[in-house]
Amino acid sequence: VNQASVLHTDRAKRLLEAVRQEALALKVAPPELLADRGLILEAVRRNWEALQWAPEEFRSDKEVLLSAVAQSWCALRWASPEMRADPEVLLAAVRQDWRALELLATQDVAISEELAQVVAEHGDWSLQAASPKLQANKVLVCAAVRRDWRAFESASASLKADRDVVLEAVKQNWRVLKQAPQELQADRGLVLLAVEQNGLAFASAPESVKEDREVALAAVRNHWEMLGWVPEDLRSDHEIVMAAVQQNGLALKWAPAPLRDKYELVHVAVAQNWQALQWVSDRLRSNHTIVLSAVMQNGLALEWAGGDLGADREVEMAAVRQTGLALEWVSPALRADREIVLVSVRQCWEALEWVPEELRADAEFMEQMAASFEESPSALDIESSTDEPLLC
Repeated sequence: VNQASVLHTDRAKRLLEAVRQEALALKVAPPELLADRGLILEAVRRNWEALQWAPEEFRSDKEVLLSAVAQSWCALRWASPEMRADPEVLLAAVRQDWRALELLATQDVAISEELAQVVAEHGDWSLQAASPKLQANKVLVCAAVRRDWRAFESASASLKADRDVVLEAVKQNWRVLKQAPQELQADRGLVLLAVEQNGLAFASAPESVKEDREVALAAVRNHWEMLGWVPEDLRSDHEIVMAAVQQNGLALKWAPAPLRDKYELVHVAVAQNWQALQWVSDRLRSNHTIVLSAVMQNGLALEWAGGDLGADREVEMAAVRQTGLALEWVSPALRADREIVLVSVRQCWEALEWVPEELRADAEFMEQMAASFEESPSALDIESSTDEPLLC
């Protein structure tokens, strides 16, 4: 039958108009019209549901299929198995709705990276709602976890044990590694990726991986407290400990004795956090520069100054200038130093508790000290002080 003549016949025009209103009209069309490709293509363009009444040969026609799928992904259900698996046809359907993939449940169709990406980007798509077959598709699952790591929870058991899938998930969230099989939790590459993202992942890593210097260093660089989880032999590594104390000097408490006696390391630790002074070696707790660095942050660090520091007036004056309460830890030789005591009490009246008896008995000194309290001279009377705690 001549295609042009069929399309322009009155019967064809009436049929096409009827198909526009109701796709079922194609089912009762005369054989000579149903055999015409041009008419079928035009019918499908007017109403995609007409595809279900088209002869089998046209359900394998790519142009006919694309015309139908362009209107509705549901047209894929009437396509031939060959056309359902056609990448172009399938992609056109999936771009509209990811559920088009579920129409392939009875077929083994290769899902391309592009197709998987399109599916994963659908706002209403989730692997959890997909069929077990799709949950077991590696390409699709990888695309899903790249978009949202929580999709890993809905992957098939076999894919949860697949290193490539776990890798994609861990890139998004290090906690996924805890859900992986034991052998993958001990995978050096995966653990390294996890600790670089968040050092806390090191705490739950197997001991065999913790002994890896690169992994340990990466973990500590990310989170200083992981130094406490580093094996003892690696805690002697200067670079690893330095990486920790640069973030928080308190990490010095996990360093072995030899490193607590290293000036450079200790200086960095104390400069970062004055409380690190308590973990410093006896020798360096008597070092002028290190102790001065600590008391300038908080005068109470004077408590941890070494005995060999002696009566270092510069250090002790710096301490009481920071907080008068440091007078408690001033050396006996300087606690009677009038200037140090006066600075202490001016900074915090509660330092009066540590003023030596001989100075309290000195009327001239007490008058001088009282003069510094312009607002409340009576604050000098320790016995009459209020029960309410006063902060300096």
